[in-house]
Amino acid sequence: MSGGTPSTFDVRLTAIRNTASVPDLRMETLAAFRLLGFSKIFYLSPVIRNRDAGRRFVNQGFPEEFERAYPADLKAIDPYPDYACTTGKPVRWSDPGLETNALADRKQFLSALAPMGISDGIGIPVYGLGARIGYIGLSGPVAPMTFDAASLPLLQAVGAISYLKYCESLITGTEAPPALSRQELAVLLWMAQGKSNSDIGVELGLALHTVNTYVRRIFAKLGVTDRTSAVLRGVARGFILASDIVIDAAIDRRAQIEDGGAA
Repeated sequence: MSGGTPSTFDVRLTAIRNTASVPDLRMETLAAFRLLGFSKIFYLSPVIRNRDAGRRFVNQGFPEEFERAYPADLKAIDPYPDYACTTGKPVRWSDPGLETNALADRKQFLSALAPMGISDGIGIPVYGLGARIGYIGLSGPVAPMTFDAASLPLLQAVGAISYLKYCESLITGTEAPPALSRQELAVLLWMAQGKSNSDIGVELGLALHTVNTYVRRIFAKLGVTDRTSAVLRGVARGFILASDIVIDAAIDRRAQIEDGGAA
């Protein structure tokens, strides 16, 4: 910002947020990335550990050879979506320091790109509604020193806003989420922690038959027939957070240690 006047970058971000269709969203996203020095984008969504599942591929500017090869062959050896989405940070494909992070497919992937005139790129993890994870790959530098001068935080900001808008478009016009009562939300939360119905009753001070009733109501409202599906639907609907019990416990222990050290 300068003197209260929006910068060109601010205008581009606003344009992304105001798009009315996915094609318009991609056009505005490309314009924002071009402003930051890159003219080629590809999108993967959703990204999960199984490279054979999900990962819908959309190309915007990469050569046709890449567009044909990526879904067929390259996605099986591209290590950057997994790495970026695990670390939560943008990653430059040619960063030699990444060798220490077990990117076994790195050299093979970059070697496959070389005949297509692609020598480097940047991978950006992005996160959307319903715990949805995506990945954006960038290349096509518009100036010789683009990669060296690239602002990874700004690139990630564009990717984040664009992907949130994309995920919003996926649920536009869908039915409203069911309403869960406070007790049903509490039961669902404990279900997500792997607790049995009897354990949930102890935690919440409820009789077992009462917990069983709440579980049946949760299943009916979420349109599922088992506990795993209920938890997954609960995460997707935003009723509960996706969490890892071991990780959460480690975070709590770390926080207690730091609080004790500060005292």
